[in-house]
Amino acid sequence: MDKPNKSPIEGVKELFELVTDPRPENLKLDRKAIIERMESGELKHVDGQFILNLLKYAEIDPDVVRRTVITRRKINEGLKPSQEEAREFIEVLNCRTYPMSGLDISGYTFGNVDLCDGVIGGDFACQNVSAGEFMATDLEVEGDNLQRGLKATEVLQHGMKVRGNNDQAFMKVQGDNVQGMMEVEGDNMQTGMYIKGCNDQSNAKIKGHNDQRSVRIAGHNNQSGMIVCKNNMQTEMEVGSNNYQEDMLVSGNNIQSNMAVEGDNHQPYMRITKTNHQDGVKVGRGNHQKSIRVGNNNQEDMIVGSAYLELKKRYGDYYYEDVDVMDMLDETQYDCENIQRGMVVEGDNKQSRMKIAGNNNQIELEISNHNTQKNMDVGRGNFQNGAIIGGENDQRCMKVRKSNNQIRATIQGDNLQDHLDIQDDNDQCGMCVLGDSDQNDVMIHGNNNQRGMKIDGYSSQEDLTVEGVNHQEEMAVKGKSNKTGMAILNHRKRRYKSAE
Repeated sequence: MDKPNKSPIEGVKELFELVTDPRPENLKLDRKAIIERMESGELKHVDGQFILNLLKYAEIDPDVVRRTVITRRKINEGLKPSQEEAREFIEVLNCRTYPMSGLDISGYTFGNVDLCDGVIGGDFACQNVSAGEFMATDLEVEGDNLQRGLKATEVLQHGMKVRGNNDQAFMKVQGDNVQGMMEVEGDNMQTGMYIKGCNDQSNAKIKGHNDQRSVRIAGHNNQSGMIVCKNNMQTEMEVGSNNYQEDMLVSGNNIQSNMAVEGDNHQPYMRITKTNHQDGVKVGRGNHQKSIRVGNNNQEDMIVGSAYLELKKRYGDYYYEDVDVMDMLDETQYDCENIQRGMVVEGDNKQSRMKIAGNNNQIELEISNHNTQKNMDVGRGNFQNGAIIGGENDQRCMKVRKSNNQIRATIQGDNLQDHLDIQDDNDQCGMCVLGDSDQNDVMIHGNNNQRGMKIDGYSSQEDLTVEGVNHQEEMAVKGKSNKTGMAILNHRKRRYKSAE
């Protein structure tokens, strides 16, 4: 990008002559000519407005011209203006262009700050600043944007361009923090930030890391369409409403470990080159990963459905061993689903120790390696219909409150269902397992449907208990079959082919 033109105020020789004789009549600038240049596009609107403001206030206080020259020269030399100088330059005269140097206003107090469409030629330091509305829409900062500890009623930085890092650590915003369409060539840091409204990073482009560790947001956190060239970190983050990551592109890891979202966590059509970490994440409503593409996907110790947390808190850890909180969820929580429909995972998908109030939806999921659901508790149904899993599908020590469905799923490794408790049906109709199929020590309170199932390895149903019907019509098993300790409490339908 070409270096921005100097502000017109820099080239006005008369201003320097007015330092010793600050009379407005000696300021040989034609208001009409300035307006014409602004309208023709020859003069940037923000620069022309600054000159017009200077002329206006010079009629009331001629000495403002002398003060303007001194403040401008001080800033150009890399010196920090005083609180009074900065307030007059920014609030009163509304100067928005500082192309010759950076700008340091750290520690100062302002009413509203408006730097929209402006230019800062170096670092912009406004750390520990207190202000009303802080507006920097389409501002260009040639260095770092340092807002660490900034306090404002609202921060508007839509379309802002930062050539270095954007540091908003420990920033406090009473309203919204808007960074939509923002471009940052370094890292975007929001560590320890508190936002009483919403945080909007939609369609922002971050060439480094996007760090939201330990951030608290009372409203929505919107990262839809955002591009992050390294890692996107939301560790220990709290979101009072929904977390949006639709169509987001992360070239590194997406880390949401120990994050708490009161509403929905939306990740549809998201693309993550490495791992999507949701370990220990707590989501109040639904977790949506429809058509997402990731390297590895980790959801270990994740909880979906706030009622689970509320009931657990009510009874406390002391009573938790005697009270099955998942059994106490009402129908209002059944839509709190974990949705991975059409998701593509190029590595492993891990859901160990995960608790979901509603359904776990993995319909048409594609996993290049293993799918792990150990010690998982699902409040409604677990669906893997049409899923393609390149490695093992491991469902050990899992509890499903409704049906467990694997209809027409393809498992290229083993399908393991050891120590399962399924409250309704286990449906594996048309399923294809290229490895072994285990249903050892499984309790199925409904039917076990294996119609048309194909198993290239052996089939083990040791200590399997089915309270309903065991359907095995047109089932084909190439290896051995082990049914030691198997108990069918209702009518058993068996017609399967074995290679033995």
